[in-house]
Amino acid sequence: TNWVEIGTPGPTARNDTAMAWDGVRGKVILFGGRAAPAGTPLNDMFEWDGTTWTALTPATLPPARSQHTMTWDSVRRRVVLFGGGTATPGTVLNDTWEWDGSNWTRVTTAASPGARCGHAATFHSGRGKVVIACGENTTELLGDTWEFDGTNWVVTTPDEAPTFRSDYGFAHDAPRGNTVLFGGRNPLGQTLNDTWALRLSRWTQ
Repeated sequence: TNWVEIGTPGPTARNDTAMAWDGVRGKVILFGGRAAPAGTPLNDMFEWDGTTWTALTPATLPPARSQHTMTWDSVRRRVVLFGGGTATPGTVLNDTWEWDGSNWTRVTTAASPGARCGHAATFHSGRGKVVIACGENTTELLGDTWEFDGTNWVVTTPDEAPTFRSDYGFAHDAPRGNTVLFGGRNPLGQTLNDTWALRLSRWTQ
């Protein structure tokens, strides 16, 4: 019914971070982002239990990054992280990582989306797969859609799809079986306000 700002110490100031629900621990996980004011990508990690932020120091952490994405895979009970930008100008990543509630593991896949940042991911509960779409690499905005089943990434080729974009909103609407995308920035630098729904492997505007 309302938003409440919770005045508790937490992660240092940052932007372009990513967060996801961790159903194993029953907490929200935050990883990385761009430090303020220097803009340096981070690889620190925190969890939020509804009251307090706590820094986590697992044995393995993904490399520092910003503009990456994370989502909770409720079937395999993992947080999945993909891509993002590094501290090296013009360098973006296409690595896949999983958080099992105690440690991060890099996942090697036979195929993978191209390196990108400014994208988003969500988990399609009906298909049991992580979905990412669009984003940008070092030279252009992207318009592809990929699904991850825990073993491999597969590109989908729907008849119709959102136009190339980055920095959009993306969430799964479980009761309707749709993954919903809204807005973003197109190759002309324009801000968009279109709405798309992905049901199974088909996009509809």
